[in-house]
Amino acid sequence: MKKVFWIMMMVCIALSSYASDKNTNENVTAPSGKVVEAYTVKGMVTDEVGESLPGVTVMVNGKKVFTDLDGQFKVSGVCKDCNIQISMISYQPQTISFDATSQKELKILLKQ
Repeated sequence: MKKVFWIMMMVCIALSSYASDKNTNENVTAPSGKVVEAYTVKGMVTDEVGESLPGVTVMVNGKKVFTDLDGQFKVSGVCKDCNIQISMISYQPQTISFDATSQKELKILLKQ
């Protein structure tokens, strides 16, 4: 019984890791009923001296995420052309245009 449990756990872990890190485009049904492509926006936020900034608010098409301890963020399910709003207390907020077909990863500099 113990052996079966561990085999099932390994299968679950293998399947979840395979499904979680795909960097491909996905199809999403828009409210109008049309199927549109959705993209993933990734990037890193740093300050003026190049230090990563954890806890920065990143908002794309109404989806809000925060940067991790390394200043990294990832937002899935966004449209091809979108605006990204970046803000943090004591830093100047920014709005950046993003084209998912030409940009792979963003490097964002926040100024105080």
